Amino acid sequence: MKTLLGCLMCSVLTLSQSFAISGGPFGGGARGKPNTTGIYAGVMFAASHVSLCCDASGNTVDCASPNSVGSCPNQPTSLNQLGLFSTTVPKTGLGTGTVLLFNQGNIYSGSIQATADPDSAKLTGIVTASFPYIILTETGEDSNHHPIFTPVTVVAVAAGKVDAKVKNKKGSSSVRLTGTADVQFELTVNNPFDEVIFNVVGFKQSST
Repeated sequence: MKTLLGCLMCSVLTLSQSFAISGGPFGGGARGKPNTTGIYAGVMFAASHVSLCCDASGNTVDCASPNSVGSCPNQPTSLNQLGLFSTTVPKTGLGTGTVLLFNQGNIYSGSIQATADPDSAKLTGIVTASFPYIILTETGEDSNHHPIFTPVTVVAVAAGKVDAKVKNKKGSSSVRLTGTADVQFELTVNNPFDEVIFNVVGFKQSST
């Protein structure tokens, strides 16, 4: 009788283990999915430049276009770029935050709007930032036929997309953010056009 009871208990324990939900302390359940809502902060490290082509007038065109005359002049080759961002992903609505981009000695400030899919744990966002600067434009001549220059404010614009994955860090309670960002810069000081691919590394600061 004891032997039979012992066998029944073994069967019950085996079945209970078979139907148990794995996951641990990260709130991910059987698949270990993280909670995507919360406040995120991260860094964008420049990975590479995208080759841009220009036509005879200096306008950017597809490098495969018949109007392309080759790479745009003064195309940068260094990776002197960096980005910082923070964004809040709420339970409802679109997430918003701030972004700072450093490119060739200039700092662009702006915003990031993002959303995070709880099923795929993918964060997708749009970055927009600007940097105003002043140039001198010749607007005429004085009585001695010397050129007259007038200061004009020009706004350089940076815009692009962010694609990142929200992941639970193994062996830790923290949630990490990894991915890429493709940002285009227009009317920059040192070069009319520039495009940079960033590697995105971040983390969740708190849950909403």
